[in-house]
Amino acid sequence: MAADIILFIVFMIIIFMIIYLKRRAPPEKIPDDIHPVVAWIYPAGAFLYKYTEKFIGRMDLKALINVLKKLNAGDGAEELKSKFFSLIYASLLGIILAFTVLYVGADLSDKVSQRAGLIKSLEKQEPGGGKRQVKLNRNAEGGSEDIVVTVPERTYSDREKKEFLDQAEAYITRRFKGSNKSLDHVTMPLYMPGRIKGSPVRINWEYPEDYISADGTLHNIFEEDHVECEVRAVLKIKDMEKMLSFPLTIDRKKLTGKQLFLYEWDKALKKEKEEHSSSKTLSLPSSAAGVTVSYSEPEKETGNDVIHFFMLAALLVPALITAEVFKAAGARDEEMKLSFSDMADRFVLLLNAGLSVKSVWFRLADEYQQKRAKGLIRKKYLYEEMMTTRDHLKNGMSESEAFEDFGRRCSLVNYMKFSSLLVQNQKKGNESLLAALEGLAEDSLKNRRDLAKEAGEKAGTRMLIPMILMLVVVIVIIMTAAFSSF
Repeated sequence: MAADIILFIVFMIIIFMIIYLKRRAPPEKIPDDIHPVVAWIYPAGAFLYKYTEKFIGRMDLKALINVLKKLNAGDGAEELKSKFFSLIYASLLGIILAFTVLYVGADLSDKVSQRAGLIKSLEKQEPGGGKRQVKLNRNAEGGSEDIVVTVPERTYSDREKKEFLDQAEAYITRRFKGSNKSLDHVTMPLYMPGRIKGSPVRINWEYPEDYISADGTLHNIFEEDHVECEVRAVLKIKDMEKMLSFPLTIDRKKLTGKQLFLYEWDKALKKEKEEHSSSKTLSLPSSAAGVTVSYSEPEKETGNDVIHFFMLAALLVPALITAEVFKAAGARDEEMKLSFSDMADRFVLLLNAGLSVKSVWFRLADEYQQKRAKGLIRKKYLYEEMMTTRDHLKNGMSESEAFEDFGRRCSLVNYMKFSSLLVQNQKKGNESLLAALEGLAEDSLKNRRDLAKEAGEKAGTRMLIPMILMLVVVIVIIMTAAFSSF
């Protein structure tokens, strides 16, 4: 119960923190590319990151920051680190909330106070409550020591036992006939409980099993119009008991519809068991009361361990998010390798048209931004980096510094060569810039062909497993047909 209260308090604190911080957080502080549900918890994640920022700052996160920079061109290291860990904290808070809602019960009422003072007697459990053990501190002249006292349950007095038996007798006498009008014409089930709710009296029934079941249902399908019999009830409480006798007449019941089907089916199954008791298999009735019957195994249900699931999710979420980030970074590098030759060809074409390096850069970045705003093309990491460099140039950064920064951010061989050529052209002048760029573009196109060839080879390797499986299926079909012909 204490654990439930603690979890409930934690739940309320997290809910209050999420609502409070969500109301205070400016909309521009919440990233646009996260799920709406996570967006509600994100301010709370940012709040937790703020108070753990110093601890996280001691960690070596250079590799992670470099990957995040690749995926988010133009964002600073601190901003990327804040977004990443705020997202992880928000995800963990969501898991804690879901776990708490499923784990904590609705009833948190329990005793929170403890009796104080000297104890002279210990309360016994009521009969049936069982014994209990009580921890006490025993104080005497020799000192104080901890002890455990076993308190037995209370027993009933003879007067109480007799009162319970009389009450049970009146109750059973009144309820035994069930929905029948009298015991002279019994057609409905009898009321034959094993005990009475709220009473310590136990009831043992003696009845003709051919006509009555232990729960009082009738087997009133027989050739005679009615059958006379007797039912006895033995009321017992501890060492005291009392017997009741109920003579009755059971009338035959006519079966129709579903009842007739069930009766005939039970009869056929019972006959099969008796006639073929030594058989290794039990044949099920194929029909009953003119109805054809078929059988199948019930579907198996698989339960889920909610607590283990959420604990596993809480452990895996940070690792999965980090793995996805590095996977996206790898895909980004592959995309940029494939995009270089196209960009280099366009760059050379515009230089040949008489534009300066800076003008060409601005034109390529602006064209991409316009098409991206209209939704004509998807996000391309190469041009996102070019847009960042364009913004640096507009803000007053020199061309040499901007192009060097571009090469470092891309961190790929072709782009580093490309930026080196542009920087060299700015510092020393290079009349052969066009020729060098054309050669670089040609090399990049060759590399692109090699990458496409490598991807095709990998695809062929991945197809081997499905092909082998298909071959196995074909062999099985042929062998089955061959064996069936014998």
